[in-house]
Order: sequence, then structure tokens, then C-alpha cells
Amino acid sequence: MAGGHGMVWKATTAFYDEIVRVPLLIRYPPLFKPQRCGLAADLTDIMPTLLELTGQAIPREAQGQSFVPFLTGCKDPSQARRYSFCERVQENREHTRRIGADARGSFLVRGQGWKYIRLDDGAEYLYHLAVDPGETVNLAGDPEWQPRKQELIDALDAWLRRTAWLGARGGENRRSDRR
Repeated sequence: MAGGHGMVWKATTAFYDEIVRVPLLIRYPPLFKPQRCGLAADLTDIMPTLLELTGQAIPREAQGQSFVPFLTGCKDPSQARRYSFCERVQENREHTRRIGADARGSFLVRGQGWKYIRLDDGAEYLYHLAVDPGETVNLAGDPEWQPRKQELIDALDAWLRRTAWLGARGGENRRSDRR
């Protein structure tokens, strides 16, 4: 944290940008020209990108997206995923990727200048990063921002279903449904 948010330690359950934003640099001169890209990126995007660069097939079950078509101009950035996601989950007895009574989870969705966080205790945080890059004003309870909050909740819940965090019956493994 290097003093960010008054913290000098690394062990925290927070999702501040100082913890979750990791710069992604890709250099491949035969294919990419120097550029700055604003695509939403997850660590899961590295594998499909590297596989495509090496001419290998990307497994159908891969969660990430390859950045190659966007960085080469073959696809417009508007066709890319709008959000990136982050998770912090406790281990469960079955060693599966499921949330339950013995395995609580906290999640984040970030993109389009916004960040929404749902902690395992049901607490919610909404930050307008374009206006509040220091993440100091929680807008989660502000009625003015409820439509934006709901958009981010819907994106997060869709990601949770798509990546098997939520059970097949749609939400039985989510720690809290409070909104």
C-alpha cells in the first residue's frame, strides 16, 4: 500500500486500486505498434492472448479474452468486455470454486470509470473513479447512483454465474443478496 489510505501493510481485505490494479505491458513489435490501451483487463486474459500470439487454439472454457484482435486493430475496442473483475475467497472443505457457509467471498467489478465492491459480510461500496480516484466517497447508498450501482451488480452477477461462482440454481451460494 505504501501509505495509500493510511495503510503501510499489505495484508488487507480491501479492494483499493493500489492493491488490485496491476499494470499489464505487452510488447510484440512484429504485430503491435506502441500504444496505450484502455481495455478492461483481467489476469485471465494473459493466457488467451499468449496462445493466440503463438498460433495455438484458445480453449473454449477459457475465461479471458485475447487482446490480439484489439491491439492489431482487427476488432474495435467497443467490442471488448466492458468490465474487469476481482475476487477474494476463502478456501472451502471441498476445494471447489464455490461460495458457501464455510467459504465466504468478496468481489469487485471495475470499468467505465466506476468500481463496485460486494464484501462477504454484505457491505457494498460504489466509487466514481473519474471524480474520486482516491476512493474516498462511497456512493453505494446514494439514491442518485442506484441505476449505475445496479448496472454494476448485474455485470458482477453475470460474471459470477458465467465463471461458476454461483450455483446452477442461480445464487444459492452467494453470501448476501442485499442491495
